[in-house]
Amino acid sequence: MSIEENQNAVVSFMNALPPTVQASIMGACVAVVRVMYDQEETKPMRIIMEGVICGFLCITVSHGIKALGLDENWIRFSGAPLAILDLTQ
Repeated sequence: MSIEENQNAVVSFMNALPPTVQASIMGACVAVVRVMYDQEETKPMRIIMEGVICGFLCITVSHGIKALGLDENWIRFSGAPLAILDLTQ
């Protein structure tokens, strides 16, 4: 498989997922990268837990977005800002 085929497979897999799952995956990934970049937390378990917590927060916020009657694109958008803001700062 070439790199382009791998990229297309990942994109098609992500597009098949519901927006809530997309937002939680994006939030978890951004949170893990942010924590690793800060280099304040070096324990792998703490880094993983930060990603899991952020993923669950994205799921919670996505239900609030649905309750407000907003478009599904807002759910997808919510993942990264939640991860970047972080509740501890």
